[in-house]
Amino acid sequence: MADESDSAASGGGVDVALADKNPLVLSALSELLDRDERFNLVLTVKSSDAFLQLVARTRVDVGVIGWALPPGGGAAILEALRDQPSAPRIVVYSGGLDPDLARKVMGYGAAGFCPKSEPPERLLNTIEAVAGGQMV
Repeated sequence: MADESDSAASGGGVDVALADKNPLVLSALSELLDRDERFNLVLTVKSSDAFLQLVARTRVDVGVIGWALPPGGGAAILEALRDQPSAPRIVVYSGGLDPDLARKVMGYGAAGFCPKSEPPERLLNTIEAVAGGQMV
């Protein structure tokens, strides 16, 4: 795993990038993905700017991002990636209380949404489904 930098993925599986402002969330998600053979954790970052810079030069299948990621938030990431053919598919993982947030993120172009209140396995299954081309 890389912190604010890229690293080569090891073997098969879905290459995943994580972006969240909370170091505890990043640490927990990193450990969760590292223990699951379906995934290769490629990078972790703490800002939307770092995420966009790193996915521009690192192959990633799925990005898991926090919606309130500074400075521009998840919306800025989705808008920046919208017309890039090699962009990763994005799953928004959020603790926001807005009942319409799932609809909003999909409107911005996310491929998936998972609330932080769901069990961890739900996020892992969402990442796998999104990597397989599904909208979740």
